This record gives sequence, structure tokens and C-alpha cells, in this order.
Amino acid sequence: MIKCLVNSRFAENCASPDEKSDALMVVHLYLCSTRAETNQMQRASWFLLDLCCRELVNRRQLCIDTRSQASACPSLGVMQRKLIQSASSSEELLSVFADVNRTFYTSSTTKEEVSRHLYSDHEMDWFAIEAYNRGVNLTFLGDLYNAERLITFALNFLPYCSDEVKSHGPEMRHAYRGVIERKDNSTRSLAVCSSSTVRLFGGLGGAADGKC
Repeated sequence: MIKCLVNSRFAENCASPDEKSDALMVVHLYLCSTRAETNQMQRASWFLLDLCCRELVNRRQLCIDTRSQASACPSLGVMQRKLIQSASSSEELLSVFADVNRTFYTSSTTKEEVSRHLYSDHEMDWFAIEAYNRGVNLTFLGDLYNAERLITFALNFLPYCSDEVKSHGPEMRHAYRGVIERKDNSTRSLAVCSSSTVRLFGGLGGAADGKC
């Protein structure tokens, strides 16, 4: 119901004659999300922020246009991290990771250029770590379908990460193979241990726990 209400109001605002520019619309989405969060409307805040991020992804923008009086607004990467941390379902979580992943496949420029312009190395490390860790966690809950998708995202992000995270590529690919094998044979044990998330990225400090 909340999602329908948010989308309805979003469409209404887009059609409003007072809307001067698309950039201003993105600013309004962000400010409305902030206001909803202040008023404890967490779900409405999440959906508005998600719409804001999707608009930025579609426009290939790193952040909200500062000329639209939004110089204090966070970057695309920071907002997407917030969405991931506050997602209330696997569907919401996967939709944000899919948007991050989409930035590498919807541009005529090279993937390296897209990564360099949209996300910092630290942000790419965080996305890869978070997708992998959550994927491993889902395997122990028996949700192998979504676990496979999350670890796939992590492997897609891996080429744009720091050397420290890249060095764990073999372990990540081993975990992915374990999920595939377990899907093929539900009685087979997953080939990762329960402490994988702590051990694998334990040395990254803030990048692993979501701190900027």
C-alpha cells in the first residue's frame, strides 16, 4: 500500500506544472525521503530514496546536481549503501544490487570508466563484500536462489575492487561453486564454513561493517 502511494505521488509530482526540471525532481525525491525518515515513515523513505537513486543511475550521475541547491546531498554510492542496509526483504536488497550492477552495462564507455566515474574504490569494495557476505548468509537459511544471485553480483563487482578484496576472488568463486552444487544436490553440504564472512574480510575494518 505504501509503495503504491509513493509511486502515485511521484507520478503526480512529475506531471505538476511547477516542476521546472528533471534535476529538481531528483532533489525533491531526496528531500521527501529525508522528511519521511524524520517522521518515522521508514518504508516511504526507503521507496523515495530508491526512486532517487534509480534516476541518478539512469542519468549516469554520481550525485544530485549541486546547481539544484542540493550541495549537501550524499553521493549515489552512499545512498545505495543506505538502501542496502535498510532493505526489509531479499527483493529490495537484490533490486539495489541490480541497479549497481546495471551501471556497468548501460553505457557506451568502458566498464572501468563507468566504475571510476560513479563509485570510489572503497564503495566498490563495500558492495562486493556486502553482496558476498549476505549471499553466504542466505545459503545457511536455505535460500540458494537468492544466494546465487548475490554472490554473482559480488563476482561482477570484483574486477573494480582494491587488490586486497581481489585477492579473495578464489574463495568467492569457491563459495559460488558450492551454492551451484548444493542446488544440484540438496543433500550435499555447502563448501564454505559458517565463519566465512568474518574470516574472509576481517582485515578490511570499516569496509566490512558499512562505515564510510
